[in-house]
Amino acid sequence: MKKLFILTLLLNFALLHAQNMLPVPEQLQSLTKAALQNFPKMQTLDKMVQLSTLKTEMSSAGYLPILNLDASYVYLNPFSSVSIPTGPGVVKSMQMNPADNYSAMVNLVQPVIDFKTTANVERAKSDEAVSLATRENYRTQLAYQIAQIYYSIIFLNKSITVQQLQLHLVKSNLDLITTKLKNGDALTYDLVTMQVRFTNIENYITELQTQLRKQYTILQTLTGIQDGVINDSTFSSAYLDAAKESVLETAFTNNTDMILAQNKVILAEKDLTFAKKLYLPTLSVIAGAGYKNGFAPDIFSVQFNYNYGVAINVPLFPASRPYLQTDLAATGLEAAKSDLQFQKISVSRDVNNALDEVVKNEKKYMSMDTLLKQAKLAVELATERFREGVITSVELLSAETSYQDAQLSKLQTEYSLLLSKLELNRLSGKRWW
Repeated sequence: MKKLFILTLLLNFALLHAQNMLPVPEQLQSLTKAALQNFPKMQTLDKMVQLSTLKTEMSSAGYLPILNLDASYVYLNPFSSVSIPTGPGVVKSMQMNPADNYSAMVNLVQPVIDFKTTANVERAKSDEAVSLATRENYRTQLAYQIAQIYYSIIFLNKSITVQQLQLHLVKSNLDLITTKLKNGDALTYDLVTMQVRFTNIENYITELQTQLRKQYTILQTLTGIQDGVINDSTFSSAYLDAAKESVLETAFTNNTDMILAQNKVILAEKDLTFAKKLYLPTLSVIAGAGYKNGFAPDIFSVQFNYNYGVAINVPLFPASRPYLQTDLAATGLEAAKSDLQFQKISVSRDVNNALDEVVKNEKKYMSMDTLLKQAKLAVELATERFREGVITSVELLSAETSYQDAQLSKLQTEYSLLLSKLELNRLSGKRWW
């Protein structure tokens, strides 16, 4: 039964995994697998699952026979004796039990009806299901954390590239203004303005590079891969698209926080059932065989003997205090149900917020192309006017910077859209590992 239970649990997770499998970049796949294998917290949760499995096996031991070897020596004083007249004036003393008592017995107790063991086994199985759900919940959190880091590294690399292009552009204009200033065709103000812009971009690139190193450090910590470099240069967010109409229903079914809370409710119900069974009696078959002395007529000789029968144990006021355990289990069940209700509210709120973010970022992203076209047209017009001497190089640079800012804004919007899609997929229980 135990093996069948575990097989069913694993099959359910496998089916859920297969149904929700998403096509993702190969490097993200490998990084996620490395984190799930190497991160110490995952190894700890694996051991906790193993521990729960062993507890389930141990709980089933209540069905097994109990076999004991009991050996003892007891000196008894005073011992019983009677005086028997055997003839005229002759009285003989007969000892009824020996002073030195020896016993060596093998005793067997085989439970026949034991409601407590059945309830305890069911409780242990539910505890094992909670351990599996806890591990799966953490696996989901870890996998999506890897995905966020993966795409943040791509975003930072792209941002650095855009900023470096802007820096190169500013440097060119700075050289141009320096030359014009020597010829008297530019103002010192233009030079200082360009130098400030150059320094600001340099500082921003330094900040982005620092953030990039931090992301790689976190990635190395989670995956255990020390020399992993993200070579992907695209967001590839299309695979994260989800059916918005049914995402809440899907989240209630597949969200790992919901699954964990539901399993905790089941465990609490099993705890309550077990506590109620502590009142019930246990029926067992008993038997024993061995050697001891004290049997008439020769009470001093050690003889083979055996016994068998049935025994019933009825709890009247046991040390387990069933009434207290019942109250404790009932309170735990109410707490678990409250937590499940809280998870439903939290998931519903988070899904709606994520949907709003996705819709907002999609609309914003769709408007980015128009913004880029307008910024590009502004650069073309500014370039023409600069050639005609109508505007200064600073004004031309401003137009060019606006165009690159529009590119960066589009990149930021696409990144925000991807993060909102990631969150929506996490909430709905989508998996790729």
